[in-house]
Amino acid sequence: MRGNEAGLMFGNSEIEVVDAHTHIQRDDTHGEEARDFLLGREAAGFPAVNGTVDDLIEMRLKTGVAHANLVMFTWSGTYYRHGQYVLPDDPAEMDEAEQGLRARVVRRIVDNNHWAARVASTNDRLSYFAGVDPIVMSQDLLVTEMENQLAIGAAGFVISPPDMRIRSDHSLLHAMYDFLQERGLPLFVEVGCGTGATQIPGIDAALRSFPRLRLVLTVPPGANDATTHYMAHLATQHDGVHLDTTSLFAHVSAGMVTPEQMVDLIRDAGADHWVYGSGFSFCELLHRRPEDRLVSKLAQTRRALKILATLPLTESERERIASRNFLELIDAASPMGEARSASALSEVR
Repeated sequence: MRGNEAGLMFGNSEIEVVDAHTHIQRDDTHGEEARDFLLGREAAGFPAVNGTVDDLIEMRLKTGVAHANLVMFTWSGTYYRHGQYVLPDDPAEMDEAEQGLRARVVRRIVDNNHWAARVASTNDRLSYFAGVDPIVMSQDLLVTEMENQLAIGAAGFVISPPDMRIRSDHSLLHAMYDFLQERGLPLFVEVGCGTGATQIPGIDAALRSFPRLRLVLTVPPGANDATTHYMAHLATQHDGVHLDTTSLFAHVSAGMVTPEQMVDLIRDAGADHWVYGSGFSFCELLHRRPEDRLVSKLAQTRRALKILATLPLTESERERIASRNFLELIDAASPMGEARSASALSEVR
């Protein structure tokens, strides 16, 4: 596998790779917060990975990834819950203080989204999904933020029900689902821990109520067979459900899943229901190994690309997972209404 600016060489074939799932931070300070506090992965002698814009651009250039999509997830639920600890005891002050806390969390979401928009607008090989949170946002504010983000270039949106601590069919999500369904926009869903149907409680009900939703579901780190097969089953039942390779490719590289089992899972769901994602920069923290102390901060990202290159898939299946499925997802809502390559995507940004 050889990388270049245009794409990656898989044997004798060049395949364009779009990394649909990346996380970056505004600066080193925010990166340290994500690493040490939110993810609980202190540096401890490993190469520093703060996930800045420079880190992401370095990743793309060094690996040959043609395009990267920023999943602008803000830990709004965590911020809001932790903020409860510093509210005043006096009931007369509590409500006003809680509203102030909620407003600050919402402002962090909005500021992060606008920052991601600026980053994407000045880097023609980057796109972004904007984060929203209907728990801390009013319904009107939620819709306004989504409209504003679409106007400045968002390719889709992202939520994390586990961080918000709600079910995927919660009524507070309905206005967002309706907005997305009417416009054919994709939604990245960061799912949490559990097994089987408990992995993403309420998702079946949500899909029954909003059958035209276009979702990308992340398979969580450490997911077991029941979980992954349940998610593959969802994809067979709903045309709009896609699965992200991030954690599963990490399982393959760690020997938890064989390449043959991974291919079976891909084909069970259908190769047109998968998008390639590395999870950079979080993957370098969540899936690091002792030997990574001696290598670059792109160790897990390179492993994921190697898995993509070496799985016993057909060329057509590999190309769909590497880029085509994701490009079709974001193109479905575009005025052009046609699939493009990542290089063509950069030309119209």
